[in-house]
Amino acid sequence: MFTKICLCTDGSDYAVHAAKTAASLASKYGSELLVLSVFNPAVVAIPPISMAEASVLMGYETDTIAEAIHTQAEKAIEPTLAAAGVKYTLCREIGHPVDRITGFAAAEGCDLIVMGSRGMGDFKSLLLGSISTGVLHHSQLPVLIIK
Repeated sequence: MFTKICLCTDGSDYAVHAAKTAASLASKYGSELLVLSVFNPAVVAIPPISMAEASVLMGYETDTIAEAIHTQAEKAIEPTLAAAGVKYTLCREIGHPVDRITGFAAAEGCDLIVMGSRGMGDFKSLLLGSISTGVLHHSQLPVLIIK
């Protein structure tokens, strides 16, 4: 049913839950699993990392920050994927997450995009937007959002 699955990760607990589901689907269908992290340099706030890590990153070039963010996102889900025993390929993009996720998945010929939901409330989502909602509305592919 699914030959290629794109799993999106930002290193959050929601991404880890999504990784469990994506690994289960990949195992069941023998799917290729592409794990995608996207760094958005236009964002003012640094994605979920510790304050100690954030203080180390201050003053570094965008490439250095992007590397740290990608690495943190990948490390957060690797134990889950390893425990499931599925093979996967790590992929990295830089840019607006909705654009990069939908473009990457389409270009790679993915059958499904799997991602976590941050569970933002309606008001916060209205102000900040939601990456999962954006992907859901802009992708031509099926999108599975895990709460």
